[in-house]
Amino acid sequence: MRYPSGTSRYTGLYSGWQGQRGFESFSDPKICNFLEELKSGKGRRFELSDIAGHIVEFSADQHGSRFIQQKLEICSFEEKESVFKEVLPHASKLMTDVFGNYVIQKFFEYGSSEQRKELANQLTGQILTLSLQMYGCRVIQKVSSCASYMLSFKPDRYNYL
Repeated sequence: MRYPSGTSRYTGLYSGWQGQRGFESFSDPKICNFLEELKSGKGRRFELSDIAGHIVEFSADQHGSRFIQQKLEICSFEEKESVFKEVLPHASKLMTDVFGNYVIQKFFEYGSSEQRKELANQLTGQILTLSLQMYGCRVIQKVSSCASYMLSFKPDRYNYL
């Protein structure tokens, strides 16, 4: 499907989100510069706090998503919680996003049990739809593999699935 110049299928998807894939569409020049530095691999070492308030936008960008994924593997609980608070209200949309789905997957893999539980609650009534969607199915696969892994550490009385 083609969209008129200056619009895309993501326009208006998230409040405050510019909606286009290219980082040139971000209205904040600081954010645009940040993404350019991430893309080039040059520049200073960035932290999640550098993109606070823009986590959802970065999750939907190829380089921003990769940055967040890498940080979620090693960051503190407090940093993870800060990112999670921004992601959770948009989790359903990010699950079907070409780059955002990877951020959701990382939370199922590296998030706290409470974060995984809150994300799993977002799946209620959506599993079939997500399973049939190109990127959503990857989230469902991750949930399945993480759930199997977590159940393997429960006492035998819980291994009845």
